[in-house]
Amino acid sequence: MHPGTSDFLGVYTSVVAPDLCTGQPSETVHHTFDGLVGWITSNPRLKVTNVRDVSVGGLDGVVMDVAMVRTDGCPEGAFADVLVGSFPSSLVHSVMKDYPLRIFLLHYRSHTLAIELADAPGGSKYKEWWDAAGPVVDSFRFTT
Repeated sequence: MHPGTSDFLGVYTSVVAPDLCTGQPSETVHHTFDGLVGWITSNPRLKVTNVRDVSVGGLDGVVMDVAMVRTDGCPEGAFADVLVGSFPSSLVHSVMKDYPLRIFLLHYRSHTLAIELADAPGGSKYKEWWDAAGPVVDSFRFTT
């Protein structure tokens, strides 16, 4: 998979809010489920829609669609960071223009588990990708 060019589905066991332009966990947002959800839904650089409660594979949480309103202003490119991994996960994920995300954030032990669906420009159409990926997400089963 090449970032920005492929539709994808990813599962990450531990994610938190990012610090601006560092690729590191935020030092000001609590590293909790509520901290991450609150940060994403109140971030003025993100357009968040379709927020609703969800249960996936025995874990409860929320799902939301996320699009970029404006960039973070980082020198690396035109994107807005959405989440970063915390141990044992290692990642920095962003949203870009015309590359929306659907993110499931789930309570998992003392962490926030993320299921991320990304719809790349030039790939499948937005609704087709969500419809195709939905049954895969519905098939997940997690142990706690």
